[in-house]
Amino acid sequence: MKITDTKNKIERSQDFPESKYTIKASPKAFLILSDALYSNKIQAVIRELSTNAYDSHVENGNKEQPFDVHIPSRMEPMFFVRDYGTGMSHEDCMHLYTTYFGSTRTDSNEAVGCMGLGSKSPFAYTDSFTVESFYNGEHRTYNAYKNEKHEPVFALLNELPTDEPNGLKVSFAVEVDSYGSDPSDFGREARKIYRHFDVRPNITGAELGMEDKKIILEGEFWRIVGGGSEAVAVMGNVGYPISSKDCSAHKKITRLLGDSIEINFDIGELDITPSRESLSYNDLTKQSIITKCETIIKEFEDIVRENFAKCGSMWEARKLFSKMVTGHSCVGHSVGMDTIKYKGREIYSSPTRHVDVNDFCKENDITIRHYSKNRYNNSGSVEMSEGNYMAVDNRFVYVFDDLKRGGIGRTKDFACSHCSDAGGKVYLIRGSKESLVLFKEHFEMPDSDIVYTSSLEKSSPVGLGGRSKTRSKVSRLKDCNRVEDARLCWEDVDVDIESGGVYVPINRYYAQGSVERTPSEVSYIVRHLRNLGVEIDDVFGVKTSMTKTKKFAKNKGKWTNLFDLAKEVLTEMANEPSMRYKIGTKRFFHTNEEWVGLVGQQCVNTESDLIMSLNRIVEMTTCQDALNIINLARAVGFSLDFAKGVDWPSFTQRVEDKYPMLSTLNDSLSSSQTEVVENYVKLIDREEA
Repeated sequence: MKITDTKNKIERSQDFPESKYTIKASPKAFLILSDALYSNKIQAVIRELSTNAYDSHVENGNKEQPFDVHIPSRMEPMFFVRDYGTGMSHEDCMHLYTTYFGSTRTDSNEAVGCMGLGSKSPFAYTDSFTVESFYNGEHRTYNAYKNEKHEPVFALLNELPTDEPNGLKVSFAVEVDSYGSDPSDFGREARKIYRHFDVRPNITGAELGMEDKKIILEGEFWRIVGGGSEAVAVMGNVGYPISSKDCSAHKKITRLLGDSIEINFDIGELDITPSRESLSYNDLTKQSIITKCETIIKEFEDIVRENFAKCGSMWEARKLFSKMVTGHSCVGHSVGMDTIKYKGREIYSSPTRHVDVNDFCKENDITIRHYSKNRYNNSGSVEMSEGNYMAVDNRFVYVFDDLKRGGIGRTKDFACSHCSDAGGKVYLIRGSKESLVLFKEHFEMPDSDIVYTSSLEKSSPVGLGGRSKTRSKVSRLKDCNRVEDARLCWEDVDVDIESGGVYVPINRYYAQGSVERTPSEVSYIVRHLRNLGVEIDDVFGVKTSMTKTKKFAKNKGKWTNLFDLAKEVLTEMANEPSMRYKIGTKRFFHTNEEWVGLVGQQCVNTESDLIMSLNRIVEMTTCQDALNIINLARAVGFSLDFAKGVDWPSFTQRVEDKYPMLSTLNDSLSSSQTEVVENYVKLIDREEA
């Protein structure tokens, strides 16, 4: 990339003694340029080596060909980048890798690099890395390392003939601690870097799991993307966050840069800091960003005009307005939606963006009720207000009351489920049949946006005297795994008390016992009982007030308390001798379960006594009944009397002491890697024999 080069005009009144500044090649200087320069060491290494690989492909004329990247894992803790570009001669390697600020790419905007620092960036993470140059049939291996004085040194190690294509491979070992944090850090930072690459590299080693960008709206050189949180300038495959306060005081531009928008820039249009971690906000950078933003805003205006011209009614225009403001906020805020008109008419006449319905409602005897989620209660209830105003939004539902009675109750029940979503609202519009028709026509409402109360499910029936009948005292538990609203986990049913069944006492939808339990916790208990072979059809919730009635007391013998049933099952099954041993072993085993299972999977073809013993015990402790009993006991607060079982901490320590490399196992081994593990175990056994 060409570096902006400006000349200073100097005027001297006379000749003065002068001395130019120099830089002393010291360990401290090298430390600053290779390490302290970068705040995010891992990201810097991935970015610099990857953009160097891209530049080499550009120079070689094969920029559409992906280069290779190995992402480290615990089993293969190595990072490397292998490109298929021009390669480097021995002279170039010895010169460019030992010269800070030495670059061959400062005269062209075809290349990303320009500083002559990126090739030394591995020193930010490690004291030693390997460079392999494949050049015109010769394969040279170099070692870049810090000597005793912490000075960087570049040494030729080997030279061999090769038939591999030209290119460069830079590699180094990655630190692996007991948590494997560095390998996972490399994967996380690589996802961030390669998100902006037009041609993503071939990835080996740990999987990145990268997904394609969710593009909401895009133009020639910009795109609004889902899942982002900031404006990003993309130049030379590198994404740089844009600081709106450093670019412009113009409100429209500030609002545009406050959203998740990516803007492409040609190499050289922006200046960057020496670390290449951020933009350098000089006049060139600021003006480039402002110019692009102004172009984008004009495109936004064209998009808005085209979309509004397609609307068939004012109602559609108002829905589009809402979508632009809420769904594409940077579009709406940048364009200035309040100035947009539909066929010469203002879309909203008030700053609150409500439809002016007050006069029409008064003239035609129409009332409007508003139902929205209760802000102070998470139970799924709604709050209601009245007022002759209305907003148009895709998230809202418009209900016309075409019933003589019962419409309010039906609408409220409907609103309880609809308004559970964020921003949901239900409008109940009430009036005579004729006035509702006029309302629909006046505000150009399509039939598809209108719900009639007659189509809604009936609410609780009304008894004598206009009072609601008492809610059924018996409810049936629904499948409600992790449902937050307890009320939604039960359905009222008519049950003959004399028929009996399995039940839990409930109060305000929560099960009562030694402790109060949520419906989800009750479902968890039922699931484990069924896993243990206990036949349970339905579980009923009986109000605690009902359990105190004479009728229930008379038939109590026909009803089984779920919690009592669970404890009976646990008492019977957990006291069986072999099960007590399995439970005891399982309780010690589960903390090492993942690692122990992997050892067994990867070493099936060995004859190690330790590992064969381990596998036999693993087979026993994978008994699902033991796991179900442990989980069920924990759920109902039942104390298990178990046998000691196998002392897993000391047993697994014996395995690790004999085969220390097995402690690095993870679940991403290939078949060839599994063979390596098995050969390792066999090698240790042979040495001991």
